[in-house]
Amino acid sequence: MLGRRLLSALVMLPVVVAAMGWGSPFFDVLAALFAGVMAWEWETMARGRFGRAGIFIALVGMGAILLVAHHPVAAVLAVGGGAAVVGGLKKGGGLRPAIGLLYIAWPCTALVWLRAVHGWETMLWLFLVVWATDTGAYGVGRWLGGPRLAPTISPGKTWSGAVGGLVAAMGTGGMMAGVLDLPGWWIVALISVGVSGVAQSGDLIESKIKRHFGVKDSGWIIPGHGGVFDRVDGILAAAPVVAGAVLISGGGIRLWGS
Repeated sequence: MLGRRLLSALVMLPVVVAAMGWGSPFFDVLAALFAGVMAWEWETMARGRFGRAGIFIALVGMGAILLVAHHPVAAVLAVGGGAAVVGGLKKGGGLRPAIGLLYIAWPCTALVWLRAVHGWETMLWLFLVVWATDTGAYGVGRWLGGPRLAPTISPGKTWSGAVGGLVAAMGTGGMMAGVLDLPGWWIVALISVGVSGVAQSGDLIESKIKRHFGVKDSGWIIPGHGGVFDRVDGILAAAPVVAGAVLISGGGIRLWGS
């Protein structure tokens, strides 16, 4: 299992980082493809099949993602309106597909907007912090063990792992700020701790969703990891929060660390 996880990561990581570096349209298309797969996973978890609601979620979500770099307001309206429409349908609609559309499309549009407006640095920092959180939590949790963090939701997660994830994120964020020669590297490190906490909350939310639907993994498309949801749950939670912080502050990691 560990070997398959490492192999999958070695294949996926260069693709994601390259698309991040190239920017639009490569990153936009990759995000849209991931959203389409997640729409399929969501409907398969919720209904056992990929029906009309799933197709609607995929099309609206992918359309908004491809639109947001140049027309952000239209993209936001498309996601909100799409959720309202599918939520009001009697046949094949309802709350589940509406939540699915919001859960998938908001974070993905936030990522594409971040890349388009603020370049690769803040985006790379976000991904590195979330990846460091996952790695630190897994490694420290396996090493130290201890009391369970949320035994009824995700029995494998421990408090020691959660702290390990926070520390790993703080170190990673601070190091990236140092590489960028930012004098306020410690501010970036502290912000990274907050992002790590949000990412870990996203992990627990996804675990709760899977328990609600009665499935172990969201899918099977990524060997050793399960589905796309299983791999990007932390990013899905952290991306809208970081995008909101960037929107409010008027800048990203360079502004925060200046």
